Amino acid sequence: MKRPERFRPIVFAIAAAFLPAGCARLFDRPAGGEPYRPNPAVIRAMESMLARVPEAAADPTRPAYHFSAPAQWMNDINGVLHYKGFYHIFYQFNPYSDQWGTMHWGHARSRDLVHWEHLPIALWPSREKGEEHVFSGCLTLNAANQPIIFYTSIGHPLPEQWAALGSEDLLVWEKYAGNPILKMDNHGGLSIEEWRDPFVFRAHGKTYLVLGGRLPAGEGSPAAAFLYEARQDDLLTWAYRGILFRHPDPKLHSIECPNFFPLDGRFVLLISPYGPVEYFVGDFDAKQGTFRAHRRGLADYGEDFYGTNVLIDRRGRRILLGWLRGFQNTKGWNGCMSLPRILTLTDKGELLQTPAPELKSLRGPLWQRKQILLENQRIPLDIRGKQLEIKMKIAPAGAGECGLIVRCKQDGTGGLAITRQADRLTVGGREVPLPDNEPVELHLFLDNSVVEIFINNGRQCISRVLAPCPEQDSDYVCLFSNNGQAYFKSIRIWKLNSIDKQASLPHK
Repeated sequence: MKRPERFRPIVFAIAAAFLPAGCARLFDRPAGGEPYRPNPAVIRAMESMLARVPEAAADPTRPAYHFSAPAQWMNDINGVLHYKGFYHIFYQFNPYSDQWGTMHWGHARSRDLVHWEHLPIALWPSREKGEEHVFSGCLTLNAANQPIIFYTSIGHPLPEQWAALGSEDLLVWEKYAGNPILKMDNHGGLSIEEWRDPFVFRAHGKTYLVLGGRLPAGEGSPAAAFLYEARQDDLLTWAYRGILFRHPDPKLHSIECPNFFPLDGRFVLLISPYGPVEYFVGDFDAKQGTFRAHRRGLADYGEDFYGTNVLIDRRGRRILLGWLRGFQNTKGWNGCMSLPRILTLTDKGELLQTPAPELKSLRGPLWQRKQILLENQRIPLDIRGKQLEIKMKIAPAGAGECGLIVRCKQDGTGGLAITRQADRLTVGGREVPLPDNEPVELHLFLDNSVVEIFINNGRQCISRVLAPCPEQDSDYVCLFSNNGQAYFKSIRIWKLNSIDKQASLPHK
């Protein structure tokens, strides 16, 4: 697909507002090789989004180094791919409101997983084809290196799985003329509720696709993941293989955003089950088309982390990205992406998540203290800020509870308390189990209204969205101990720089 040489003035003005020069995704190329024509649906969406960019940018509660859409609502992370030197992300996006609705696909890319370049809207609901929403999905390359998006098309009597073919630079997308590539009657009479969110993976020389959903009432858990196999190298013809996985909890409603992939010699299934994101580690039987899990855990103990997607980069790293939700009193924006997490497995099959080392590029000067002993005290540190990275180690010393408070006042009131007790860590009412009376290491990222915490080198994670803190002096960090002594062996803190939400990389 070639890009047009001339733009309509209104289209060029919209693109020039914040996009790299020459981005031409604002056009839709009709079938049959005819000249490009402006895509009115995308133009309207871009105009609506751009109108709220100033309001969104002016909100002091908006995260400053987490990626977010230029304005309006975003949710699930879609179509992640490391491609020709860039990390590409797509995401669920409503350009018409800062609340959920009218799902499109937003698009951005980065060279370093930290600084992101906004790109034109990639997918939109094709009203003339019965689409109301373009739901979540994935992006891959077929055997001819043709970029191809798979997504759930909503608005028909039943959900359908559609494909869109992309230009070499991933900026121009055309919906496949033969859509849908999968529909309900491909299951031999099986009816699946809430059938959505395709994810492609490769194993044993074949290409597979997994979808989440809910089985009809019957024995066992209704929440399940379903397996499909590509029948041709172009990835446009698929066959249903069967039920890949049934969730062990019979009360679980359904499975969303199933991510299934090999990692360190085993297979991992990540699911978003209308609650905290879960992971399962086990074995994939390609012949039978089934996954047998040996270990189960929570990828994040908070309910604000959801709608994940996973990519592998040229260094062979598995990278997890999620949607952070639960923001209040938004002003022209809603939602952001989690920090990128590098995934590995322990010998016992535990999922480890560590923040991408590229995030160190945001650091300012180091502040550190060692060997702080408190007894029934609450003290502010002599560093304050709303954008911080904190690494600390707390040793048991007899206190009933101890920890730190971020985004608080100088006297320690308000803010978010991260409380260590003998066998658990409590963050905003959510509990994370800990080894009883052993030292705990915390790696915390504070970004205005967002906190992400990696515990004991990534063995556990928890993310929380904070309520707005309008007070100017609510940027202190306090340590505390109650009912005894607490020993803070070491504390290191960096102030983190913002990323420019409107910055663009050279379009080459």
